[in-house]
Amino acid sequence: MDPKFPVFLRCGPEEAGFDGAKGIGLNNPTMKDGGFFRLRRGSIHPNVSGDDCRNQLFWLTPLDGPAQLLWCNPDGVWFNCAFERFDPAQ
Repeated sequence: MDPKFPVFLRCGPEEAGFDGAKGIGLNNPTMKDGGFFRLRRGSIHPNVSGDDCRNQLFWLTPLDGPAQLLWCNPDGVWFNCAFERFDPAQ
């Protein structure tokens, strides 16, 4: 086992190099630069807006803490998405 890749190393999105403000690459050859999907984002949790947030990812950038990637499932339950580092060769 490669020591750079522990079995599980959980980290936040920014530590994993994820930047929701830049968007998610779509890898679509017919679009400029492959295309990007920009996440809804802001410094206030989206559940206070009263909008229907089901089945959506959000990039939350609070003023007093680290950025978070949030998911609201089809039932309206919120999740904080974390990243786990792994070595695909293992």
